[in-house]
Amino acid sequence: LMLISYRYISVIQEEYDRLLEAAKVRCFVPRNNIHTYRTYAYLVAMVLVRSYERGLTVYQAMVLRGFKGRFYSLRKFHFGKGDVLLSMGVALCIGLLLYFDRAATVLTNF
Repeated sequence: LMLISYRYISVIQEEYDRLLEAAKVRCFVPRNNIHTYRTYAYLVAMVLVRSYERGLTVYQAMVLRGFKGRFYSLRKFHFGKGDVLLSMGVALCIGLLLYFDRAATVLTNF
């Protein structure tokens, strides 16, 4: 789900850039006036509307392919001893890196 969200952030950014470019082609110049604020409000509203429509289209495509609101896995996830040890090891490594980074920063300031 996060990968889908990450992918569509760039799509939304491209959509906004395309709309802003279209406004500039129509001689839009940003200034500090009500016309500029209204134009930006219209741009943001259009991006939101198109994002909603795109999301609806993606949802309809997923339903068409049999999506029922839940992501299924081939096997059930089990958090075992190995996962606990790996998590503790990663946390220890991150802690040591932060400690040594802080110690190096303190030593270089003297």
